Amino acid sequence: MPTLACKDGVPRSGGFAAALTASSRALDDAKAAFKAYGRALHDDSAHEGTLSHLERLAEVTGGFSDLAALYEGELARLMEPLRQVEMLLRVARVYEAELGQADKAIS
Repeated sequence: MPTLACKDGVPRSGGFAAALTASSRALDDAKAAFKAYGRALHDDSAHEGTLSHLERLAEVTGGFSDLAALYEGELARLMEPLRQVEMLLRVARVYEAELGQADKAIS
């Protein structure tokens, strides 16, 4: 297998470089999927499949701040009290459990 040199001068195998490239593409795909599910959230913020995919993709991409922003944007649109409560609980969980911002979770 050919050896490639990286910027740090440490030799890397061609397989390793290919894996990094594939990983980068997968992350780009995950970010694109996150954006698509964000648009779907706008159409139906109560759909459990959409919500669970968004949360999984936020974990993969490290996009919990983006997820909190999506949830807050959706919260501003919601008119039904029960759905507002459900979304508030989601926003609070993301801030507290995923972002470690308990102060924002309570505000």
